[in-house]
Amino acid sequence: MRHFEIITEKTKKLKHGSTRGHLGEFLLGSAVVAKFIKGSEPATLDDMRSVMASVASQKTLAQKFEADRKETTDEIQFVNIVKTEKNKADIRETDYTLDVMQEEAQAALAFANSDQYAKKLSRLFAENGRPDKIIVKAAGEEDQSSTKADIFLSYVNEKGEERVLRPMSLKTGSNIIGQASPRTFENMRVFFADLGIQLPDMSEYDQDVKGHVEKVLKTAAEQLNKMTVGNDTEKEKDLIHNIYQFLNEHAALKDPKLILVNLSKRDFSVQTINKMLKNLDQVDLETTYRTTGQPAVIVHNRGNIKDMLFMIRYTYSASRINSKGKTTPERHRMFVEIGPLFKSLATIKKTEPLD
Repeated sequence: MRHFEIITEKTKKLKHGSTRGHLGEFLLGSAVVAKFIKGSEPATLDDMRSVMASVASQKTLAQKFEADRKETTDEIQFVNIVKTEKNKADIRETDYTLDVMQEEAQAALAFANSDQYAKKLSRLFAENGRPDKIIVKAAGEEDQSSTKADIFLSYVNEKGEERVLRPMSLKTGSNIIGQASPRTFENMRVFFADLGIQLPDMSEYDQDVKGHVEKVLKTAAEQLNKMTVGNDTEKEKDLIHNIYQFLNEHAALKDPKLILVNLSKRDFSVQTINKMLKNLDQVDLETTYRTTGQPAVIVHNRGNIKDMLFMIRYTYSASRINSKGKTTPERHRMFVEIGPLFKSLATIKKTEPLD
């Protein structure tokens, strides 16, 4: 599962132990399918429930739906790639899952009914007088290294050729958009190169990974801050370009069609990396190296570290003996996490014209 943020009061658990995040893309996919079945009319919770129940009754968790139009019939296919047994089990508990995840379901419906792209396409396919074939694929558990998308909205032409119209990236319960292994110096060099950071040679990196990672983070913060000192316009342009390149890689794998969908309480928001780029020159950025708690490089609005664009944080787990008496190796991880400033810069207004 990749990037789909759900903000809600997590009081009631799903019956078979899935997290809300793992069921999130199934809910969003069901809402999108329901909207395309309804065409120009808004989908309702009952429409969404019907889609969910129909898919849940299939062993493959895939189902084809026919949408009768005035002159023809459209086919909307919903495919779910689910490998975890408890996730499959909770998908099959339609009523219980909807009861637990009422707010997420309402937010998913709000997206399907209000997102301009979904509204435009569902109306177009319903009214064009042709027998269209649409596929909605929820693929968060599919092994895909070339994309950050979890849901694909695709069109199949007369030749049977499938074209992705809109990939959607979903994130569950956190703002993490990417991660990397800092176990080797080469990994660190490549990771920070997208930010325009040139690391000095560290020949003894492997002998003290934790200590050297902290040195790398401090070096990155210093180099980023040098791009914002004074009124050097060229340096500021370099900084904007480097940040765009870095976040575009980690959040979207450079896919210009990709959108980030955030579901909150009964509502939604959509972000794109290109929208962030258009607004990034409106803020005055600075970088802070955090040494307390988890070491991190935090890029934020000047003077307000809480108004964070993104941060790169490092976590370390020492070697230990587990409950089975076996020794586990030490663990090093690096995370890229977006913050409030990113969302304010990257969010597309619901009334904003489509690109």
